[in-house]
Amino acid sequence: MKGGLLGTLPRGRLYPELDAVLFSLPEGAIGGPVESDMGFHLLWCEKIYPSVAAPFSKVRAQIRQLLEDRAGRNCQKVWIAALQRSASSGSSVTER
Repeated sequence: MKGGLLGTLPRGRLYPELDAVLFSLPEGAIGGPVESDMGFHLLWCEKIYPSVAAPFSKVRAQIRQLLEDRAGRNCQKVWIAALQRSASSGSSVTER
């Protein structure tokens, strides 16, 4: 969208296959081609910034939201699996 520039990214923001290559590159190196769901990519690690530990008080809300989102996705997976089982067995699923 910006000519392929992603900006400064923390680990875990990209597709796992891109993340693995990008975060193994030394500063200034080019990696790839790497295939993802979006196609093929060349990755350039322009600069590496040292990680910084944030105080818990500053990240508490983000952590809470992340954990709530993860719990919601897990509940959805369980519900979908139950729907799939009931569809294949012909029984019904009761919502709680």
